[in-house]
Amino acid sequence: MFRLIHIPILWTMAAVVVADAPAKVESPPLNVETNPMRYLENECLKFGINLVTYLGDKPFTGAPLTTVVDKGDGKGWPWSRFLATEQWCALVNRDGNGVGLYQPETARMCGGFAGGDDKKGSGRPHDVQTGYISPLARRILDHNIDWTYRTHIVAGSLEEILEFAAKQPRRKPAWNFDADRDGWHYEHAADTGWPIRGGLDISFAKAPRGTMVSDERLWHAEDAAKLEIEAAFHPVDGASTLTAEAVIQPFGRDDATDFHSWAAEQSKEAMAEKMRNFPPAKPLTVPFEVQADGVMRIYQIPLSGSDGYCGAMKQLRLRFPAADGKARVRRIALVR
Repeated sequence: MFRLIHIPILWTMAAVVVADAPAKVESPPLNVETNPMRYLENECLKFGINLVTYLGDKPFTGAPLTTVVDKGDGKGWPWSRFLATEQWCALVNRDGNGVGLYQPETARMCGGFAGGDDKKGSGRPHDVQTGYISPLARRILDHNIDWTYRTHIVAGSLEEILEFAAKQPRRKPAWNFDADRDGWHYEHAADTGWPIRGGLDISFAKAPRGTMVSDERLWHAEDAAKLEIEAAFHPVDGASTLTAEAVIQPFGRDDATDFHSWAAEQSKEAMAEKMRNFPPAKPLTVPFEVQADGVMRIYQIPLSGSDGYCGAMKQLRLRFPAADGKARVRRIALVR
C-alpha cells in the first residue's frame, strides 16, 4: 500500500555583497534586507494571506504565535516592522501552508501586503498586489566590502517552518572581531575600515560620545551574569584610567507587539498611542573602569547585581569614554 506524504522544500541561499568603489567613502550603518525572495506575487499570493511570527520573550517554548497581517484587518501597507525573537516569519494561507524565512544573523524583520484587503489571497501574473517578508540587518557597507550571509527559505506548513527554525543552533550572545564586525555598528565612532584583521581599531570622540552597537538578539539575564570585553584603550591626555559604559536594552512591551507599526510611521497620534500602551523598556547603564595604556586586557563586568537586569534582554552597547581617543576591541561576550 502506498501512502502520500508531504515533504517541505528547503532552500539555503548564500549571498555575497561585494563593493569596489574607486575611493574610500565612509559608510553610515544601513538596514540591509538579508532576503533573496522579498515579494510573493502571481499564483504565490493564493497562499500568502497571513503574515505570522513569534513576538514574545520565551522563544521555542510553544508560546502563541502572532498574526501580524491578516485578511480583512486593514493592515499590510506600509510594511510592519517587528522583533521576531525566533528569527523567522512566514506568509501562509488559511490552511497554514506557505513560505517562511529563517535568518540566523538578525531578529529584526519587516513585511506585509500591498494592494488592499480585497486582494489578499488572490492574484494573477500581471496584478499589482504583493506579499512581502524580509529580515533586516544593520550593517556598515565599506567601499571595498566582501560580506557573505545566509538566509534559509522553507516552503511547507507553518508547523514545518517552525520546526526547521527550532532545530537551528542557537547562537550565544558572544561576538568575535577577528575577521569582521560580527553584526556591530557605530554611533559617533568609526573603525579603520575593511578588511578587518585581528580586531576593530576604533576612533571615538568626547562629544557626542562614541558607541558601538550590537545586533538585536534575545538572551536571558540569568544565563549571562557577566560581560567580558577583550580590548585595549590607548592613552588620552595623560589619564591612566577612563570610564566606559555597558548599556543593555531589555526586551520591552513594545517588542512584544506589532501594534500599528505601519500606522505609527505615518501618524504622530498613532505613535503617541503606541508609546502610551506599549512603552519601551528603560535601558540599563553599567559603568566600568578601563586602563588607558594600550595594553590588551579582558575586562569582566558583573551584571547580575545591576538594578533591572532580569528576564529577557535584546541589545548591547559599548559606550566609549568621554574623550577623544582610540581603542582596539577583539571580542565581546555575555557569560555565566
